Amino acid sequence: MESAASPHEHDEQVLTIDFRRYLSALRKYVWLLAALIVMSVAGAVVYTTHQTPMYQATASVQVEPKLPDLLGTGDMFNVAGASAEYYKQQRQVLSSFTLIEKTVDQNDLIPKLLSDAERKELSHDDQLDLATRRLQLDLTVRYPENDRIFYVSVKSSSPEDAKLIADAHVATYESYAKGLLQLSSSNASEALQAEFTEAETKLRAAEQKIYDFQAKNDMVAVTIEAQQSLVQGNILAFTTKLNDARAHEIELSAKIAEMKKEQNEDVLSNPVIMMGDNVSFETLRTQYYTEKIRLIELEKDLGPRNPDYIIQKQKVDLLYQALQGELKILVRGTQDLYSAQLATNTGLAGEVEKYKQEAKKLSPLIAIYNELVREKKEFDDKYNILRARLSSMQMTGSLSSIISNVRGLDKAQLPTKPVSPNIKTNVSLAAIMALVVGVGIIFLIVFLDRSIKSITDATQAADAPVLGVIPQLTSADLDGKNDDRTRDMYIHENPKSSIAEC
Repeated sequence: MESAASPHEHDEQVLTIDFRRYLSALRKYVWLLAALIVMSVAGAVVYTTHQTPMYQATASVQVEPKLPDLLGTGDMFNVAGASAEYYKQQRQVLSSFTLIEKTVDQNDLIPKLLSDAERKELSHDDQLDLATRRLQLDLTVRYPENDRIFYVSVKSSSPEDAKLIADAHVATYESYAKGLLQLSSSNASEALQAEFTEAETKLRAAEQKIYDFQAKNDMVAVTIEAQQSLVQGNILAFTTKLNDARAHEIELSAKIAEMKKEQNEDVLSNPVIMMGDNVSFETLRTQYYTEKIRLIELEKDLGPRNPDYIIQKQKVDLLYQALQGELKILVRGTQDLYSAQLATNTGLAGEVEKYKQEAKKLSPLIAIYNELVREKKEFDDKYNILRARLSSMQMTGSLSSIISNVRGLDKAQLPTKPVSPNIKTNVSLAAIMALVVGVGIIFLIVFLDRSIKSITDATQAADAPVLGVIPQLTSADLDGKNDDRTRDMYIHENPKSSIAEC
């Protein structure tokens, strides 16, 4: 009798027995696995040999981010940024139903994609739709590297058709890109023409405003800039003269005040004489001193009562009176000069004030005129920019039929070997699938088999430990006699055997 095993030993025993059970089942049903594999491989071979061979042709197309800069205008020819999003969009365009439909329609590919029976039952539009969908399934667009090159692959049962369709689709894409460029150039030219016309109208209106303003303010013959310069020059000139005149006025005023202060002094020693520049006064004074000396000599020689002395004295007195008269004339002349200077200063101040008033009148006109000039300059700049852009855009439109950012790179080569069906791949897949299915079936059989075949099965089924094991009689125990009597008499004839003990 066997002793009860520990839980840990029991789990290990269960795992070992189960694993061996599955291995035993695999060895037992190996014929089933072999049969499934042979049948699957045979089926794969038959299926592959009955499939229509498919050929694949690949053409390449290069998509640049901008057009060739034939005019040297730089950014004017940018098509789009060289971003991944742009090339993703172009890949979608190449694979789109619309572009494939254009390829089918423009190259008359319906007979190559549909059978005669299919075409008889459908209208032309339905034929085009079905042919497009069928080609869409057989057409693949790849962009493996960021090198601006797309690869268009087409599968067909005819290698010639595969090559023809691949090249035709690339050509359709080129035409589509040129058409977009022409449409874009045309729309842009129309928009620019409208803006240019509007800018030209505004420029002419601004020029007319300036002319009307000049005519209204008498500025046609002499521009406002010239008037402003003239007024500023006059203000500066008359202000300078006025400052000089006022300085002279101050000088004359001081001289007159000094003359009034010294007017009672002796005419011969009066300092007022030194303030003037009177030649006649100097002549009279010279004569006076000459005659005075002679008078002194006559008085010394003849005496004061002598007639010659008296006559000489009268002559000296007359000269003295003449000197006094000249002094008065000098003072009066200085006063007249001062009065004249005051009048001059008043006139100069009036001129300065007049030109200042003119400057004040010009100031608002200048502000308005400058605003009109700035407005005209803005319209003029916009007009020139739009004219240059319109000219470039018109040249771009005329060149759009011969230039494009899309061009076919390599024509498709005529395929010589089919890409499908692949007998090696099909046979390998069939064998692997048969092996997996066979193993799965065997494991399922073992899993669903609930019969007791071992001590472990009995322990698990009864949920109790094993108390003993009844041995099974083998051919060796029966000495090769496998009849009922020998089996029944075995214990009687072998009372000390382990089987008899159980």
